[in-house]
Amino acid sequence: WRLRWIAHAIATQPGELFNGNIFHPESGVLALSDAMLVQGVLGAPLFWLGVPPVLVHNLWLLGPIVASAVGIAVLARHVTGNTAASMAAGMVFAFAPYRFEHYMHMELQWTVWIPWAFWALQRTIESGSWRFGLLMGGFVALQMASSVYYGVFLIVLLGTVAALQLLAVRRRHLAHTVGALLLGGAVAASASWLYSLPYTAASTRVGLRSVQEVQTFSARPRDYRVATPTNLLYGSPYSGWPERRLSPGVIA
Repeated sequence: WRLRWIAHAIATQPGELFNGNIFHPESGVLALSDAMLVQGVLGAPLFWLGVPPVLVHNLWLLGPIVASAVGIAVLARHVTGNTAASMAAGMVFAFAPYRFEHYMHMELQWTVWIPWAFWALQRTIESGSWRFGLLMGGFVALQMASSVYYGVFLIVLLGTVAALQLLAVRRRHLAHTVGALLLGGAVAASASWLYSLPYTAASTRVGLRSVQEVQTFSARPRDYRVATPTNLLYGSPYSGWPERRLSPGVIA
């Protein structure tokens, strides 16, 4: 529904994009969940061409898993220079057991832009180029508009990694590198702020998740030892809490 609504809204009334046709007369309903704006915009031409909705859904569910693997492989190849390591990284990221418990959450398969954001960060630190800084900001913005959850996580992790790596940057290159990173950060912050407006408006009407709900679905250290029930080697239908079965597997 989200994908088809975005395609419909773009073709008819783009200004009504977040005013989906459910819960009438409530407005801004697309922001009651993750709007998946990037997925919707990319999928709109397929709907306009008459591609069956189930096919569009499956392409947008499985395609980003493959694309995520490619992105991580490129990042790992750049960092390590090792092809075998990059292939292994791609497979681990593509087939993380966590993904299999979230087939019903398309946005949680869209980790496409995360590795490219880290790749752009590496290139920015290596070169101090503002172009890579802008690319980094653009990838963060794309991730935010693909999955708000992952956008927030990415900003925290990217900032942490950047701060640690800046400690090793030579002083004569530090100003250029910091400037490029700040430029990318400004792009990401501006886009994220703009995208947050409908969600902020929605939260004032319907409220936020309760503290108890947040605690229920927050991972504990033991959750990283629990596999999904369908895992042939380690899975059990009686183990762990739904959405908190996070074991990456022994090989990873």
